Amino acid sequence: QGSSDLQAIRDPLHDNIPLLLRRTSRYFRLAMQEQMRPKGLGYSHWIFLRSLWIEDEITQRELCKRIGSTEPAAVIALSQLERTGYIQRTRNKTDMRQILLSVTPKGTQLRDELLPFAFELIKWGIKDIPKSELE
Repeated sequence: QGSSDLQAIRDPLHDNIPLLLRRTSRYFRLAMQEQMRPKGLGYSHWIFLRSLWIEDEITQRELCKRIGSTEPAAVIALSQLERTGYIQRTRNKTDMRQILLSVTPKGTQLRDELLPFAFELIKWGIKDIPKSELE
């Protein structure tokens, strides 16, 4: 077979929606990871922080439910976020058994730095999709 015959073969899965969504997600993850690396953080930290920026002073269990994470994975990520000063753990004043997670001022500063970048990535990811199709 010649090379022109091979070019005539088209992969029907090359541009299907699930694959394109996966690629877009991967590019988003890699770009966010590059932004977080200088702060000593990875993409998984972004997921935890993003949820805490919406609402903090919640338990680790509640946070895990919200983002669909396992608690063992959360222990590692949250310990790193606490060590780097982006979150803090405090005892719940009304239920002393509970430990609450909250964002520190340093964590809020990181939000203000990362969210504009994330919104630009989102715009980039949907730039050629008509608004009617997005809806």
